Amino acid sequence: MIWINLWLGKYHILSILDSLSSNPHVFLASHVKLQEYRVIKKISKNHPFFGQLKNEARFLSEYNAKFIPKLYDVEEDRNNFYLVEEYVDGVSLASETFLKDGLKEKELVSIVMELFDFLKFINSLEKSVLYIDWKPDNIILAKDGIKIVDFGSVLYLEDGDSSMGLATDGFAAPELKKGDRLGSYTDIFGFGSVIKYLADRVESKKSIFNTSIKDKILKLSVKCTKEIPKNRPGIREIKGIIQRLKSSRHIPSQIKRTGSIIRDITARRIGVCGASIGVGTTHIAFYIAKELSALGRRVAYVSLDREGDIRAAFIEKSESLKNVQIYNGAYEEDISYLIKKGFDNLIIDFGKIEEFTALFYSCDEKLIVVQNNFIKNRDMEEFLINHQDEIGEKGWMILDNLSDETQLEVTMLRLKKLGYRIECKGIGIKRI
Repeated sequence: MIWINLWLGKYHILSILDSLSSNPHVFLASHVKLQEYRVIKKISKNHPFFGQLKNEARFLSEYNAKFIPKLYDVEEDRNNFYLVEEYVDGVSLASETFLKDGLKEKELVSIVMELFDFLKFINSLEKSVLYIDWKPDNIILAKDGIKIVDFGSVLYLEDGDSSMGLATDGFAAPELKKGDRLGSYTDIFGFGSVIKYLADRVESKKSIFNTSIKDKILKLSVKCTKEIPKNRPGIREIKGIIQRLKSSRHIPSQIKRTGSIIRDITARRIGVCGASIGVGTTHIAFYIAKELSALGRRVAYVSLDREGDIRAAFIEKSESLKNVQIYNGAYEEDISYLIKKGFDNLIIDFGKIEEFTALFYSCDEKLIVVQNNFIKNRDMEEFLINHQDEIGEKGWMILDNLSDETQLEVTMLRLKKLGYRIECKGIGIKRI
């Protein structure tokens, strides 16, 4: 059923996501102008869980990571409080869809490694933050990896937050139930209980010579779920155990890595811009298109630069681009039309960019091409300084074109001095 009422002035409500609830408060919505899905969480200010939704809003507004949904908006009226979050398209680790065919050991290790990455992230925050509500229902396998949802039970220990929050039986640490002191060991218990849940659903071949991957993870879970918190391993010890698990990280429904430039081949829109003219922006954009096409993706290269003659001559000579659809000299207004044509990837070549446009910001991957050499490094530094407040961390990458190891180290040092924490990659010579 599609609803047509307009909520908060910009959203159409499409369906109820907590349909079994007698008082639904989680909705799937569509942003009217952007035509993108959103999740809207609504709660009465008189509801007992009102504080938890405010807690979730606080956490999502303070932190940005690949594991957690984006928070787009916070609204309220006289009676209700609303959170507008990223819609995570995937399946929970508790769903029948995920578990009906069982797990393989390779898949198990991939999930465990990503869950550990989230555990490290929580443990590394400047404020002492605990996630608390570890359970399969709150862990979603999306197209770009694991997503953790429901942050209503997050605790800020430095603020003196000693609330027990929500603790799910079978996954919650003993200190949560007893009201004892909490710490990072509390989340380690939750991590251990979830990986046990997953390992128990894996069939492994018995061997009298080697311990199976499943058994190794079960042993790790036993260590993490010790009754006494001080007996549980720390982050460093867990990291050592996980690094010794010899297995591929591939999950069939998860992203695949190209091992080269693109981190996520499922990224729909990949924007490529140059810090200056002549740094190789178009060459890199072509290489990415070729790379994705070779993986069986339907790829379009879209040039927004009006100087199309050079590109046309380049394309004519390149046999390796024969499976890539070329749109030379396009306009930003054409992008929505091209998206509807069903391409898996749009490689959008912005050329030399003076100011980031809304289209560039909307790209799933935002790649900035630089050259750190005697001719180009002045343009690179000027570009980085001028855009210091605009370039973010998630989804952004600096590509140091034609760099060797020494040049890349200089580039990364310069980024660090400027306060950037963005990923930087030296890409050497990539031939089309």
